[in-house]
Amino acid sequence: MDTGAISASQIVLNPDSARPAPSRGPFTEIVHWMSGAFLKLGGWKIEGDWPAFDKMVLVAAPHTSNWDGINMLAAAGYYRVRLRWMGKKSLTQGPFGWLIKWLGCVPIDRSKANDVVGAMSEAFAREERMVLAIPPEGTRSAVREWKSGFYHIAVGANVPIVLSVLDYGKRRVKLAAVVFPSGDYDADLPLIQAAQNVVPLAVTAAESIDRLRNWWHGPVPVVTYTITDGTTTDTATLSLGPVTPVNDAPVAGPDSMTTPED
Repeated sequence: MDTGAISASQIVLNPDSARPAPSRGPFTEIVHWMSGAFLKLGGWKIEGDWPAFDKMVLVAAPHTSNWDGINMLAAAGYYRVRLRWMGKKSLTQGPFGWLIKWLGCVPIDRSKANDVVGAMSEAFAREERMVLAIPPEGTRSAVREWKSGFYHIAVGANVPIVLSVLDYGKRRVKLAAVVFPSGDYDADLPLIQAAQNVVPLAVTAAESIDRLRNWWHGPVPVVTYTITDGTTTDTATLSLGPVTPVNDAPVAGPDSMTTPED
């Protein structure tokens, strides 16, 4: 697996390739090719190699559309992995309960004041492989703060957090980084959210800046990015302040211009 910058608590994945997990039989291979074709027809690009971990919490952000689930399932099919997701226990009961479980639902009993983190830790312990997808915002609305459930589940299950980005502006599904949580949520959250916006970073419109601001926890987001040519590496930060729309009337300019020659 090719990687970019490596620190004590994260691996930034190389966006220049998109190697899937190894094939596990003809069915996963069929799904792989069908999912790849679906994404290609939709104009989507996949970035980042699938990390070589059997168990992980997959953070999918930002969660702003009903299409997010379909696109993530297609990306999972391309990567040859099965996504699991938390759902109400009642969904897995009844005549079609088996189908909901087959589709990846991990049942949570919300009628009891039970420990969701503990229940998910037990679910991870029972499985040989498990990729649990969680939207950190907990809603499709644009929010500034993430809920901490995904982090505490990863810590409780002792599994890494894999950060994925759904970039509708550039039509790409990107695996950005793998983060190994320390157990200190407040200390790790800036690193996790910075990795969601890791380079190459190109902001070309106010809408893109606003999207980055909505991902961030706090009033003024700061994106850390790294650029490398394979030999030299440089890291810098970019502060994203408020975006003020401008509705000034257009001003006419000259139709032609003459420049002197040397």
